[in-house]
Amino acid sequence: MKGDPAFDLVHDSQLIYREMLEAVSRPGTISNIKTVLTKLPDSPVNPGLIGMALTILDGETSFAVVPESSKLSSYIQQKTGSRVETLDQADYILMYDLSLVPSFSEVIETIKKGTLIDPHDSATLLIQVKSFSATNGAPYILSGPGIASEYQVPIEGLPENWEKTRQRAIKEFPLGIDFFFVSQAAEILSIPRTTRIRKA
Repeated sequence: MKGDPAFDLVHDSQLIYREMLEAVSRPGTISNIKTVLTKLPDSPVNPGLIGMALTILDGETSFAVVPESSKLSSYIQQKTGSRVETLDQADYILMYDLSLVPSFSEVIETIKKGTLIDPHDSATLLIQVKSFSATNGAPYILSGPGIASEYQVPIEGLPENWEKTRQRAIKEFPLGIDFFFVSQAAEILSIPRTTRIRKA
């Protein structure tokens, strides 16, 4: 896998991967990959989002960028060897600017959600948000596996009623989709399909 000279594809990717695993195992907790911010100076979008893409994408995976961006797609292809795929077939969906997405619900409805034979043949979303600030973020209550009882987390920068759109996408569990959110400060939050979420 190719990569930026300042980004160590062994150590930095391992660090990010560990933080992503921690986020998945403990939904609602905030993991931190701020060290990538200075190591991807040519990143066309948030280095946190790019760092995650460099970690999980390779020649065996596919991705789609939302909204479409040939510059960003080419950058990711060059760095990872991953291939660009249509929205309904891509393994990973990178949403780098939700303000430019006309319909969040349409994107969620389109992406693959697995099959009963192979529920993991589904898409994982990497979504850029503004922050996880309690001051500006809308509060959500999470519960389910990996959460002792309930956990409250604020998220700033998501569309209105996005959680209802997500609920429709996971209603036929184990089919569904998994979410990673990354803030402008390169903090990571995971909400897998097993997690229940509601507005506080």
